[in-house]
Amino acid sequence: MYWALYKTSDALNLNIYSQTPIFCGLILTAGQFMICLVVHSLVAIVISRCFTICFPMKRFFKSKTWTYLSIIAQWIFGSLMSIPILLDCLKGCSDGIPLYSWIFFYYLLVIVIIPVIFFIIFNGIIIVSARLSSRRVHATTIATAPRTNTTHQQHHRDIKLLKHILFLFFVFIFGWAPTYIATFLQDPFIPWWVYDVLQIPPTFTVIIQTVDLFIYNREVRQYWKERINRCFR
Repeated sequence: MYWALYKTSDALNLNIYSQTPIFCGLILTAGQFMICLVVHSLVAIVISRCFTICFPMKRFFKSKTWTYLSIIAQWIFGSLMSIPILLDCLKGCSDGIPLYSWIFFYYLLVIVIIPVIFFIIFNGIIIVSARLSSRRVHATTIATAPRTNTTHQQHHRDIKLLKHILFLFFVFIFGWAPTYIATFLQDPFIPWWVYDVLQIPPTFTVIIQTVDLFIYNREVRQYWKERINRCFR
């Protein structure tokens, strides 16, 4: 909704920068705030998945309370990360000068670098935890039924998990990194239309990861199925 209104005003030549500094700053900050929420919601999903896998017997990590806490933490983190952007936008709108160059690196840091670090850490924990679990099951299986094909199944599961994690990781990188790297570089030799084209991959990234969330999470599918059925009763 925000981007639809923003692009419409831009197409109609409604210069938001000519409004009051506060309005101008809020409008400019809102875009990055929305993006920050979207990106860090993906981080929250990875963190939640990590705790669920590492602590499968803990009901708390499967409860609605944990879900609400994750959402609240995501909004708090996104709000805190947007404060420097808001201050810079307010100053830029007030003084009538362009945004400072450091803010473009801050965009890259908040939208790409920090989420990538979280992805690597928590996905690494997921892989290690799954591998250790497979070894424990393998040791038990060898002791009880050495001729079963459980080892092959566990190895296949680990490889499938690793491929899935790498797929989501590279989808995120190729979706968000080019846009903010180009924005940070601000190379005068880059044509203006390149920046418009680079805004397309993030959209596909969000769509792919949202679809993936429904495909690979039975609980999510079941939840929405129940909600939809309840609406048509």
